[in-house]
Order: sequence, then C-alpha cells, then structure tokens
Amino acid sequence: MTQDNFDSVKKEPAQNPVDSSNLSIHNEFIDKLDSGNVTAEELKTAFESAVANKDTIYAELNKLSKNEIVKQYGAGYLSSSDKKDRYISQAYHQILMGYRLDSGMFSYGGGEESYVQAMRRDVNKTTDADIKAHAEDLAEARKERAEKKVAALNGMENPATFTDYVRIINAKINDDSVTQAEAIMSLPIEQRESFDKLWAEKTRANEARELISKITS
Repeated sequence: MTQDNFDSVKKEPAQNPVDSSNLSIHNEFIDKLDSGNVTAEELKTAFESAVANKDTIYAELNKLSKNEIVKQYGAGYLSSSDKKDRYISQAYHQILMGYRLDSGMFSYGGGEESYVQAMRRDVNKTTDADIKAHAEDLAEARKERAEKKVAALNGMENPATFTDYVRIINAKINDDSVTQAEAIMSLPIEQRESFDKLWAEKTRANEARELISKITS
C-alpha cells in the first residue's frame, strides 16, 4: 500500500452505527420518561420537536409495513381494510400521546391542529413531580407483573389450582401443537387425577351458579 492509499484509508470517516431517526429519538426519550430521567422542560421540548418534525416522522412511518406500525403503536379503531395512510396518522397521534402523563379523559374539538393544541395544553401543565409519580407507578406495575409471572411459572412447575393446570395445558397446546385432550393425557398420572378432580369441582360450581341464576331471575 502506498502512502497516498494509506492516507485515504486513514482519513475515511468512521461509520456511525447510531440510529438518529426521529422515531428512535422518540423511543429513547419515552424510555427515559418512563424511568423518570427527564425534566418537565425536557418533556415540553421533546413534544414540540415531535410536532415540528411531523412530516419527517410521517415519512419514517411510511417505511414501515402496516403490521410493523400496529406492533409498535397499535391499531386503535382501525381495521385491516383501512389504508396505510390512516395507520400512519394513528401512529403519529400515539407518538404525541406518549408525552401526555395525565390519565384523565382526553378530548379535543376535532382536526389535527385541535388535537395538537389539546395535547400541548396537557403537556405544558406537566411538572417534575408528575414525571416522578409516573415513573414510580410504572415501576410498581412492572414489579406486580413480574411477581405474577413468577407465581405463574411456579404454578406450572407445581400445579395446585385449576388455573395452574389451564396454563400448563395451554402451554402444551401452543408449544407442542397437540389437542386439548392430548395435552391433558400427557400430564403425569397424579396431576391428571388432580386436574380431573378440580375440573369436576369447577363444573359443579358452574352448574350451581346457573341454577341459582335461573331461580332468582
């Protein structure tokens, strides 16, 4: 390699692997918001940036398929027959909604400008204390979900309730591609006997509730 070639390689700019798209910036900010690591002023600035960059965000959303948009931002009131531009508009509204921490009813007069103005009103009244409370609520909700997941897994290892057995049977149906009857028959004999007993008790309880309902109706 000559000195000229070496210099050209040495001067070649390094590739930047960081995705700096508006969508990735939004997602990163929401992660920080949900962790309580932003201020109220930063929230307002980020919201205004999302409003100002609407056209760019629309263009980035347009690069996604309808399924990808639904996976990331939900479908809302849309159906699979709706055109993609409606999915993009719905996704953009969801992006703006991500900056709103007020859990109360959100109402606006109609139209894009009215929507943004109503959203701006709620965002502008957000305080640092609101952000802290938001993060604490989310952390508590995540903790509860994690505890429920652990309890569910423990129930699948040592089933004791009818719900435990339902989880096991559904897991076998989904993971092993078997029928419900085959999933039940695959249980160890002790568990199958326990499930049959719980099933019978539940059936009798349901029949009793139906009978009482008929008597009192």
